[in-house]
Amino acid sequence: MTDKLKPCPFCGGEAKIEWEAWIEFRNPYGVYRLTVRHKPECFFVQMNGMNNKSEMISNDEKTLIETWNRRTGEQE
Repeated sequence: MTDKLKPCPFCGGEAKIEWEAWIEFRNPYGVYRLTVRHKPECFFVQMNGMNNKSEMISNDEKTLIETWNRRTGEQE
């Protein structure tokens, strides 16, 4: 497994992960947010009827990277 994020398989849009910190009841916590900037002509964007940005969140950065980077037909 590599920690490098793959681009969108449909348009090559760049993916990035950022930590989003939250504070509730004086206890800090947060999530990892994976954001992908898709190109306007992207199949994924058109299929889902969204703007040019899609997001996934997780408490575990490694799982988020592995989930995004998984591609059908590729061997690990």
